[in-house]
Amino acid sequence: MSKYICHNCGTIDDVKHQAQGSLIGEIGIWLIAILAAAFTAYISIGVAIIFSLWRAIAKKKICAACGQDALVDVKTPRGKKLVDEYSKP
Repeated sequence: MSKYICHNCGTIDDVKHQAQGSLIGEIGIWLIAILAAAFTAYISIGVAIIFSLWRAIAKKKICAACGQDALVDVKTPRGKKLVDEYSKP
């Protein structure tokens, strides 16, 4: 697995993945879908499924130290430059 350097804090590490959206929002959508299922069954359940799939698939890479998503692969030219910048005293 490739290592990344955080542009924000200079941490070099593997990435951490974070789901998009919020769990509370997902639970709310599912509650609405279940309660409204009698009236708009296919639409409300479909929206809830699409939102859940989006949260599961669209995860962003974030820095394990500071939580920012400003990561650069250390093998790239920009990553090598950042490694040099942050390694200087």
